[in-house]
Amino acid sequence: MDVLAQVQERPQHYDNIKAPWFVLTAKQELERRKGANVVKLGGWKVITTLDLNAQKVAEEQVAKGLAQVKRQGGDTAAFVAEDVKTGQVVALVGGDDFKNTTYGENNYAHDLELPPGSTFKPYDYAALIDVGKTLEQDQFYMTRWERCLVRITNVLQALNETATVLLTTI
Repeated sequence: MDVLAQVQERPQHYDNIKAPWFVLTAKQELERRKGANVVKLGGWKVITTLDLNAQKVAEEQVAKGLAQVKRQGGDTAAFVAEDVKTGQVVALVGGDDFKNTTYGENNYAHDLELPPGSTFKPYDYAALIDVGKTLEQDQFYMTRWERCLVRITNVLQALNETATVLLTTI
């Protein structure tokens, strides 16, 4: 009898968990609030805001966008979806491959402090519009730091260029 042929690979610790980054983030939050030792005792009934349909879409979008991320020099992608009415997270994908033994359990959507990039732009532009600035008529200085370029533009042009800009009203 060949004993080695019958040895099976040990399953990963988190096999068969749906939305593993979301689940581990919820566990971390519970540990932060109640203490890791208390959580380890078990017996908890935890109700989360996870929406499995939204989670499926998030996972699909990370997989779909990964090729573009890599073409642009990135390593992985992450995704967080929030219910805008409640502020609750309904889906969270922390990377492209949870089972990757090198980096899989790193949660790029939650654990790592990464710069937000252009994610604030829609809020900035919405705030300008909320205070009565028009997209085409009000003029602003636009500074593109990467090119040391300063010129006068309007909100619509700045938004269309999607550059990281500093807008100040004239």
